[in-house]
Amino acid sequence: MSFYYKQEFTSPEPIYAEVKDTLHSYFSSGAIEDFLFPKWTEHCLRRFRKSSLKIEEIVLNICDYQACLPEGFDSVREAWMCTTFNSDWIRNPTSVYYQTDCRISAVTDKCDPCFDTENCCVDTYKVTHKVTGAFQFSFKREFLLQPGNAHTRSKCGEGCRNIGASAPNTFDVVNNKIITNFSEGTVYLIYYSEATEEGEQLIPKNFWVEDFIRKFLIYKCFEQLSNVITDESFNQIQLKKQEADRIQNEAFILAETELKKETVWDKVRAIKKSYNSFNKYRLP
Repeated sequence: MSFYYKQEFTSPEPIYAEVKDTLHSYFSSGAIEDFLFPKWTEHCLRRFRKSSLKIEEIVLNICDYQACLPEGFDSVREAWMCTTFNSDWIRNPTSVYYQTDCRISAVTDKCDPCFDTENCCVDTYKVTHKVTGAFQFSFKREFLLQPGNAHTRSKCGEGCRNIGASAPNTFDVVNNKIITNFSEGTVYLIYYSEATEEGEQLIPKNFWVEDFIRKFLIYKCFEQLSNVITDESFNQIQLKKQEADRIQNEAFILAETELKKETVWDKVRAIKKSYNSFNKYRLP
């Protein structure tokens, strides 16, 4: 089993409310607005790279050398080739509906552009699928898949265990699909995912991260003010912006250090790796 620290995620709305209350006079006068808060929050999370992303698990059924990746997929953490057993079909008492947009290639001659141009040659359709059953099985992890090319390596997250794997089976990530060099099989995927809820960006529930986001938003508000003010109060805003910039930079260092701390399992894995590093030099 793979071990990693599962972070909790929460809505950034309480932080937005706190920032607006701190700079109440500026928001009340209409000098600044909060419509860029979600974008600024995204900038904050990108500075942490993979540390601010959610780690999810899924089992993919490879069919015709490919399988669709889950929604919100960002990059691969671990991809395992598996063997399945104890499979059985189980009837689901409910039905699940979902919609997809697909493009169908035309198989007839081109339409006459002078005849019914509004309803002719329309090749985009909306399809509704109905799923009424579920498939249950057990699986066993066998070995790590090897990234197929340099592009796939770029889709592997930091510390991805697949980089350096020596298995003959490979995988590629193309157009939100995973492509393998075997036609059928089961892949156990641990991946980084964007943490969202109903379209809203979520943030890690960590004091240092929340503190950094709050201070960064205050800094961006003063930066926005400095770009619109032209009177004698410009120097005062500049001083406040510089102070806010210093504070948010210090908060970022603390938050980044907190997110990069090794877990217990990371330390155990590092110790085992150091013990076995010279195995290839031992005589049989």
